[in-house]
Amino acid sequence: MTPSPAPGAPAASASPGAPADSVSKDAAAPAPLRIHFIDVGHGDACLIQTPRGNQILIDGGSAEIADALVRYLREAGVKRLALLVATHPHSDHIGGLPAVLRAFDVETVFDSGKRHPTAAYRDYLEAVQSRPKARFTLARAGQSYRVDDVRIDVLNPGEPLPSDVNDCSVVCRLSYGDFSIMLAGDVGVEEERRILRQRRVPLGSTVLKVAHHGSTTSTSAPFLRAVAPKVALISCKERDSQQWAPKVVQPLKARGVRIYRTDHDGTIIIESDGNGYTVKTLGEGLDEAPMRR
Repeated sequence: MTPSPAPGAPAASASPGAPADSVSKDAAAPAPLRIHFIDVGHGDACLIQTPRGNQILIDGGSAEIADALVRYLREAGVKRLALLVATHPHSDHIGGLPAVLRAFDVETVFDSGKRHPTAAYRDYLEAVQSRPKARFTLARAGQSYRVDDVRIDVLNPGEPLPSDVNDCSVVCRLSYGDFSIMLAGDVGVEEERRILRQRRVPLGSTVLKVAHHGSTTSTSAPFLRAVAPKVALISCKERDSQQWAPKVVQPLKARGVRIYRTDHDGTIIIESDGNGYTVKTLGEGLDEAPMRR
């Protein structure tokens, strides 16, 4: 299943001759949308399992956790990835992706197109090139796709690409029924302002994946007001939370947002039936919240 453009969405840049497959539908009753924010320390790795069984991976943490990431994906039932998103070429986001590309078939790769002169980026590119059947797509603001009943709206990067690597992050809003999640990569305040100015799609989201591991370079007050999340997730290690979290967490708390951090809660799993949602943590102090609407 290749992600198909949503109706009216602009075409994406892709490899020559890549097919634009339509979404297959099966007759089985859909399972919940399941989103895993995998504890990878300082870094990001998010597995999204659609109600009809397709798998999406957004980022892959660092090379040091690559084997553990592949093991987690296998234990979660992943056999192939319909979509792999490399939000930007920093090693804490793409370092584990070569191992993922070796372990699983991948149908489509979304990438910002931002180049970076590092060994981690070269290893990632070589791994992508080793999968010639994978469709390579440059993600750009304004694109919209569907994977089953899940809509993916790309909000960043725009054109021309910013000079800052973090600001080139692929920012996506995923929606399934009345449930939505804003995946903000490591984007900074300047690109948050551009997203707010352009307002290509509604920005309000049930869940916010806080940008840049909770850094004060991101999550400006105007952006937070526009997203207005009920739940915020921060993928970080303890050092990050000690340095940055208080300044970022306080505005979230003031809005009554429920906050989860991978350094404290371990891997965080959200499930939604398209209306309500549950949050389960797999770290210390197992905390399974009731269905919320």
